[in-house]
Amino acid sequence: MVSLEPLILRVVEFFYLTARAPRLEDTKDLVGAEAALRAAGFSGARGRYLVGNAGCWPAVRVLVGHQNLLTDPRLLSNLSDYFGGSFVGSGMRTLIPDVRHLSKRWYLIDAEGKVLGRLATRAARLLMGKGKATYTPFLDTGDHVIIVNAAKVRLTGKKASDKMYRRHSGYPGGLREVTAADQLVRHPERVVQEAVFGMLPKTKLGRAIRKKLKVYRGPDHPHEAQQPETLSL
Repeated sequence: MVSLEPLILRVVEFFYLTARAPRLEDTKDLVGAEAALRAAGFSGARGRYLVGNAGCWPAVRVLVGHQNLLTDPRLLSNLSDYFGGSFVGSGMRTLIPDVRHLSKRWYLIDAEGKVLGRLATRAARLLMGKGKATYTPFLDTGDHVIIVNAAKVRLTGKKASDKMYRRHSGYPGGLREVTAADQLVRHPERVVQEAVFGMLPKTKLGRAIRKKLKVYRGPDHPHEAQQPETLSL
């Protein structure tokens, strides 16, 4: 009987690669993965479902579990090597990614003319890594984000005059208030930072994620060595 282990690993590798690809159509291994799925007994709608949901951990588990190979310690070891994590537990087999082996990318966002809230939402998702198949709520799996032209961000409605930024010195009468319009003139970086920070976890993990956000007033930034990828909103 022919061993199915190489076949399963080939399909699992495909899911891992497509999870990190911008679009499924950009993946070169699509044809080979479809052939592997057919050989594994997944054809028709079932096979298209698995291919169409590439990078989905449940789909990978269904595919591997179908062959009853999760009890093989050699396969578990190989899967751990592929995904940089480990399968834990005796019931639900959950993949815990190893953050030491996860590649973190750098993204550049130009805030000129962008609505503050929509800009902050996109930046927060990138910082937390919510768009990745390896997203884990209690681990830092996100990327680095650079925001330039913070002084040219756009506020909708009457937020420029009605939105207030408050701080207190801790002493009686120590309340200080400044409108969003004045804050954009004095410290535009803080306007963007506070909008993004409000969408991050209020925990020790959230404080660590904050350090990956770099905001600059003008169009220049000192992170050319990281070769950031420009994103358009």
